[in-house]
Amino acid sequence: MSMAEKTVTTTETNEPKYAVYTTEWGPEFIGLDDSLGSDANFAGIFGEPITNFTVGAKGIKKFRIRTKKKGKWQPYRTGFDTSVESDGTAITGIEIVGKGFCLAVHVKGGTWLPVVNTSDKDGEVLVGNGTVIDAIWINLI
Repeated sequence: MSMAEKTVTTTETNEPKYAVYTTEWGPEFIGLDDSLGSDANFAGIFGEPITNFTVGAKGIKKFRIRTKKKGKWQPYRTGFDTSVESDGTAITGIEIVGKGFCLAVHVKGGTWLPVVNTSDKDGEVLVGNGTVIDAIWINLI
């Protein structure tokens, strides 16, 4: 079974469900737990650029990614959806609009950037410094 075929379901809580694409869609995470039951508490593989990302939760309204090739933000998407194709271009930024979660990204060949929090009010979280992202961590606050 490939990682893309392993599926988990979410409840109506605000616990974020997310996944990343490198060479295929990786395991789905709900908070800090992945669908494969590994010890990893983040999505991605250090050194492998993430080329697509999806997230969904009760408190998340929409999200979008910025890619290295185009250097601009792609259109907003809503809801968890692993049917969206990757164009193979590395992600350099993520924006999530919602409330009640925190987000951090790891840059390829570097370290984790500082955790960014939303509050209990709707807001946006922008992460990424223009450097290729290879891991993502999302949790409730």
